[in-house]
Amino acid sequence: MVAVIIALAAVAAVAVGSVKGWFADEEGAYGKAQEVSGIVSVERGGASLELSSGDMLMAGDKITTNDKAEILISAGSNAYRLAENSALVLVEDASGPFSLALLQGEMFAVTDEGNDFGSLSAQEKEFVLAKAPAVFTVNVRTGSMSVNVLAGSVALSDGSLTAEAGQALSIVEGEASLLTLSAGSLSSFELENTLAAAESRELCFSTAELDQILAEREAEQLLAGEEKGSGEESGSEEENGGAAADGKDDASSGQSGQSGQNQDEPGKTEPGGSGQSGQQSGPAGGDGGKNEPGNTGGSASGGAAAGTKYDYSCTIEIRCDTILDNMGDLTAGKEGYVPKDGAILKRTTVGFNEGETVYDVLKRVCSARGIHLEASWSPAYGSSYIEGIGHLYEFDCGPQSGWTYKVNGWFPNYGCSAYELEDGDAISWLYTCQELGADVGGSLNG
Repeated sequence: MVAVIIALAAVAAVAVGSVKGWFADEEGAYGKAQEVSGIVSVERGGASLELSSGDMLMAGDKITTNDKAEILISAGSNAYRLAENSALVLVEDASGPFSLALLQGEMFAVTDEGNDFGSLSAQEKEFVLAKAPAVFTVNVRTGSMSVNVLAGSVALSDGSLTAEAGQALSIVEGEASLLTLSAGSLSSFELENTLAAAESRELCFSTAELDQILAEREAEQLLAGEEKGSGEESGSEEENGGAAADGKDDASSGQSGQSGQNQDEPGKTEPGGSGQSGQQSGPAGGDGGKNEPGNTGGSASGGAAAGTKYDYSCTIEIRCDTILDNMGDLTAGKEGYVPKDGAILKRTTVGFNEGETVYDVLKRVCSARGIHLEASWSPAYGSSYIEGIGHLYEFDCGPQSGWTYKVNGWFPNYGCSAYELEDGDAISWLYTCQELGADVGGSLNG
C-alpha cells in the first residue's frame, strides 16, 4: 500500500511539474513568464495552475489574468505584457515561433526580432508584423478591437490594410478600418507601458505628450476626489432623495420641456432606435444596460429611494459644449435643449455599489434629475446604445455628432455597460460634433 501511495504521488508530481514547466527544455519552450503580479493562471494539457515568475511557457498554453493581475511574457527579445482580466493563447505557427491569439482584454507588445515574430490573431482577424522593430497594443472587447501602432507597422495578413506608427487598425463587427491614433486614446495600461517603452525607443508620441496626458488624468481624478469629499459631507444625490447638489431640481438649467418622459423628436422614429450608427467606437459609444432586445430604453425613471446607501462614490457630468460652437448645424427646434453654459448636468457626486457600470450610474442619475435618456439594444455588442440624453440625439448637430463618454480622462473603446466603476472614478458624458469625439479630446480620428 505504501508503495502504491508513493507511486501515485510521483505520478502526480510529474504531471504538475510538466504543467509548471519545471522539466521543460528552455530551448524548446515558447518563452518565459516574468514580472507576474496577482493571480495569473496557465492551462496546459487539461490542467490549470497558477503561474510564477520564471516558469517556462509552451506553445498551446492559455494564459489568463485575474483582477489586478499582469504578466510579462518574454520570447527571445520580444516581450508581451498582458493586462488584468485578459486571456491569450500561445500558438504554434509555421509562420514563426512567436504567434499569439488574444481572446480578450489588453496586450502591450515590443518586438525586436521581426523575423521571429509569427502572427497575432484576434476577433477572427490575423495580423502580421510588417516592419520590425515594432511596438503596438491590442485591445479586444465584445464586438470590437483595435491594434494601436506606436512604432514600426502592423498589417492584416491579407495585405488589405497596414497601420504605420501613429495609426490604428480598428475592427468593428468584422469590418476593418485605418484610423489616426492620438495619445488620448491610450488606456491607463497602455499609457503606463508606452511611457516605459519611450525611455529606450523612439515612438510616435514623445515623453512630453504622454506626461501631459498623464497629468491631465491625474488632475481629473484629483478633482473627482475633491468633489467626492464634498459630496460625502452632504450625502450623495440618491441619499438626499434625488435633490440636486446645487439646490436646483433640474441640473440641466436652460432646457425646456424636460419632463423625464421619452418624447418623440423631430426626425426621429421611435421606438426601434432608427438612426443608430452601429459603431461602438463611434460618436455615441456603446453602453449596455440590462435592457432586453427591443427595449428602446426611453427615459430613465424611478431612481433610488431616499436613504439608499452605497459603498462607493464617483462623479458624473453631462455636457454639450460643442453644440454651442455649431449652432448652425443643430436640428431646428432643438435650441431650447442646449443650456447656455453647455452643462446638462454639472459635475455631481453619486454613489454606486460593486459591479455597477458607467451605464448604471448614468441611468440612475438621469432618473433622479428628470433628465431624458434613450438607449436601444445592440445585439452585436450585447449592450445598449446611447441614442439621446436631454433630448439631444446623435446626428442632431451634424452627420458625425452624438454622445461619447470618458472615465478619468480616458475615452474607452467599448460600451459603458462593460466599464465597471472603481471608487473615485470621474465620468464625463460629452456631446461631440466630430467623428469619434475629436472635438472633445476623443481617442481615434478617421
